[in-house]
Amino acid sequence: MVHRRHGMDVVALRFPFTGDTPRLEKAAADVRTDPVAAARNSWAYLHVEDAAEAAWLAASAPLRGFHRVFLAAPETLADRPTEELIAEYHPGVPVRTAIPGRRVPIDTTAAERLLGFRSSYRLPEQDG
Repeated sequence: MVHRRHGMDVVALRFPFTGDTPRLEKAAADVRTDPVAAARNSWAYLHVEDAAEAAWLAASAPLRGFHRVFLAAPETLADRPTEELIAEYHPGVPVRTAIPGRRVPIDTTAAERLLGFRSSYRLPEQDG
């Protein structure tokens, strides 16, 4: 609206569940116990340091117009395959392209293409 009405250049960052290392590790443990705990956020996460980096890049990028940018680490908090989780916790939601393994079901290509952003924090490998 601000871009349409006032011509202001805007980068709208869409954040998933975001936290520091202890918070993300606790969330991952909770999701291993009960995957519904993160179903609302598609099991996606982002470390606060990555969130800060993305915000800096968005604020300093020489972009014109309006840009919607989704952010997330490349893999989910869950220890199960993403397509399996979607089928169980979001039945009837179409999966339009393959989501291999624990890959996050969020398209983050605009973050890399427009901002040169890739999350650097990854949760430690999980058993399962």
